[in-house]
Amino acid sequence: MMASFQKDKTKQSQTDQRNQGRSVTPEDYTSLWGWVTFFWVRPLVNLGRDNTLNESDVWNLSPTMQSHPIFVTFSAIAQSTLLRCLWTANSLDLILDFCLTFVSVVFKYAGPFFLKLILDAIDLEHPTPESQTQVYIYAFLAFTCTLLKAQADVQHLWFGRRASTRIRSELMVAIGFGALLVERYHRMWFCLWNCSSFEVWTGQPQVSSM
Repeated sequence: MMASFQKDKTKQSQTDQRNQGRSVTPEDYTSLWGWVTFFWVRPLVNLGRDNTLNESDVWNLSPTMQSHPIFVTFSAIAQSTLLRCLWTANSLDLILDFCLTFVSVVFKYAGPFFLKLILDAIDLEHPTPESQTQVYIYAFLAFTCTLLKAQADVQHLWFGRRASTRIRSELMVAIGFGALLVERYHRMWFCLWNCSSFEVWTGQPQVSSM
C-alpha cells in the first residue's frame, strides 16, 4: 500500500512538473532566487504583454490557497476555540508577516542613521582618507538597507495576503459548519418537542408513519 502511495505521489509530482507554467503555478517549484525576485511570474507577464490573457492562460492557485485543501486541513484541526484553530492553521504566515514587518521598520530607520554618519564624516575639519572611505561604506550600507527594506515589504505583503485569503476561507468553513450544526440541533429539538407534545395530549407515544 505504501509503495502504491509513493508511486502515485511520484506520478503526480512528475505530472505537475510537466504542467508547470501551464495549468500548475510555478510558485511552489521556483528556486530561492526566483521566489525573492518573483521571476516565476515572468512567463505570465510576457504572455500578457503580447496577447490578451484568457482564463485558460492563468495558472491554477497553489494548493495552499485553494478552498478544498484548506477545508480538509482546517477541518482536521482539533482545538477548543476557533481562534486557536486559526492560529494553528496560519501560525507560520502570521509569524513571518510579523517578523518581516519588524525587519522593514528596522531598515526604515537604518537609512537616516547611515545618513547621519555620512554627514558627520563629511563635516570633519580635517578629513582623512579613512573618513572618506567610511563615507563610501556608509553609503553602500544605506543602499543595501534600502534594498532589503523593499524586499521585506514585498514579502510582507505576499505572506500577509496569503494569510488573509486562507483565514477568510477558513472562517467561511467555520461559519458554514456552525450553521449546519445549528440547523441539525433545531431539527432534533423540533422532533423531540413534537413527540413530547403528542404524548402529553394523547397519552400514547407517537408512531412513525414509516
